[in-house]
Amino acid sequence: MSVRLGRVEGVEAVRISLNEGKAFIELKAGNTVTLGELRTVVQHAGFKPDEARVRARVQVALDGGRVRLRVIDTPDTYEAASAEPKLLADLKKRAGDTVVVEGVIEAPTPEGVARLTVSSIVP
Repeated sequence: MSVRLGRVEGVEAVRISLNEGKAFIELKAGNTVTLGELRTVVQHAGFKPDEARVRARVQVALDGGRVRLRVIDTPDTYEAASAEPKLLADLKKRAGDTVVVEGVIEAPTPEGVARLTVSSIVP
């Protein structure tokens, strides 16, 4: 699987831990690869993709009171979530801005909801 992931344009390095059941993928700056593309490669290798820990540059938008995060240079958009209400409030204030966030993108739900649980906004 590491060879397949390494061939994806925008991937800088791949480390697979069979003991942990995880793939650690480092992307090149300015890449345009989507999480969906990476998950497809993982599935074709015979594995089930799960959550993804990410650091991403996103554009913040409000949609009916919900915070949406669009990953810059990709079509990927996620509903923002956080265990810390202050982070969501801060993101709402930044609607229209581009920011860097860290967090976890959960595996897609059966309803197709894509959610990014933000753990921090990088200064």
